[in-house]
Amino acid sequence: MRQTAKYRRLAEMIEGKIDCGVFQEGETLPSIRRLMAQTGYSLNTVRKAFSLLRDRGVLESYRGSGTRVSKSMRGEAHGRITVVSVEFGTALTHSLTALAFAGVRKAAKQAGLAISRKILFADTCSGVTLARAARHSDGLILLGGYDAFMREMNLSLPTVGIGMHDSYGGRMSIIDLDPVCAAEMACAYFLRKNIRSLILVSHDRLNFEFRKKIFKDSWIARGGTVTAEFTGHAETKAIGKNTGILYFFGGDAVTDMGKDIFSGGKNPGSPVNILCMDGKPLFGREIGRHLPTLALNWFEAGKLGVEELCRRISAPETPSRRIYLPPKLYD
Repeated sequence: MRQTAKYRRLAEMIEGKIDCGVFQEGETLPSIRRLMAQTGYSLNTVRKAFSLLRDRGVLESYRGSGTRVSKSMRGEAHGRITVVSVEFGTALTHSLTALAFAGVRKAAKQAGLAISRKILFADTCSGVTLARAARHSDGLILLGGYDAFMREMNLSLPTVGIGMHDSYGGRMSIIDLDPVCAAEMACAYFLRKNIRSLILVSHDRLNFEFRKKIFKDSWIARGGTVTAEFTGHAETKAIGKNTGILYFFGGDAVTDMGKDIFSGGKNPGSPVNILCMDGKPLFGREIGRHLPTLALNWFEAGKLGVEELCRRISAPETPSRRIYLPPKLYD
């Protein structure tokens, strides 16, 4: 790989960490020597990456005080929003939530909004904890499946849920993967491979169950059959030689692959036709096998979440919306 590609890749990695909040405005970055040790890049590569980011206005360097994230990245704040998510990793390439948060930060910066980020696990989230987290904010964005645990939400401020299904009686705008488009693409994927028999592996979250219902109706209408349905994992005894498997939650597929349940054993006719209707397999590289997946563009979903929240803030009387985005097939 050329040296130019290396320093640009490192610059993108550093900028990605800034976008997802790992490095904050005004924060001093690790020294060049430490970045060399952490990344394995050469001294010249790190220096070139820093220089590129300084030229873009992302970083500032001061003699004797190191290199910092430019404070001009924040801009003038004309409002404040709270973003609630679980904790995520330190790189955009390791988490869908990090990608969504990067999109939120990008759009919030353009809109002149300051962000307050709160870490809440889904099973501890409630109307009370959300009200406490967002008490000084003009609007709220939830990233992920909080509706799997949160039974009610009585917040008066505008709210957007990304990757959720329950709108809580229309109080929350929803942004998620288009289940009809995904169903059509999944049907076409298996039919192209001459697969007519499927195992469906769902998950207990509402949006995954909704996707399964839409897909199942579409699949049967096209002459396909469903030989078994499971929740959370597939069972090898149900897998036939010419059977495909559709996972509605990619994390379950990654877990099953990690257990190596498709490698043969008692069932040497195990299939290779696995498809996921969720982007998590894009981050399952540790299993050593690529899993085709229909993935939402989470970065764009994050940006759209801010746009929808701004619409709700500027016109509180307007109703919430359910916005579905088409997926992309990564095969």
